[in-house]
Amino acid sequence: MIGGVSMGGFGALRYAMTRPELFCGAMLLGPAIYAGAPPAGSAARYVGVFGDRQFDPLVWRALNYPAQWQTYMSRGLRVPMFIAAGDDDLRIQAEASLLYTHLREAKQPAELRIIDGGHTWAVWSALLAEGLKYSLACTR
Repeated sequence: MIGGVSMGGFGALRYAMTRPELFCGAMLLGPAIYAGAPPAGSAARYVGVFGDRQFDPLVWRALNYPAQWQTYMSRGLRVPMFIAAGDDDLRIQAEASLLYTHLREAKQPAELRIIDGGHTWAVWSALLAEGLKYSLACTR
């Protein structure tokens, strides 16, 4: 199982899609998985992992899940995904819902939870037990 919070959710999704044979479930809590460029205030723009010295939108796009989609879907291995966010975390809950919709349209097992709150530990901790239960079910 793999899981992560915020940018860790980005990483968990990336690894689940690029190495699905390693995981029986994924838990994405408040995942920073913007299908387009991350917003100006996003940590993705200043953590130093999406470009050499400064944020590079080309690196972001190459590492983000839309770039991995076709390869992941062609493999036939499906990692069940638990995706959750707070309803006040407007951009992230919208992106989480979009990912969930794409997964379900592709017959991918997934669960989505949007609860009251923002991009905070209070939201993530409230979802942790349910997310772990789903992600650790290992139905493969």
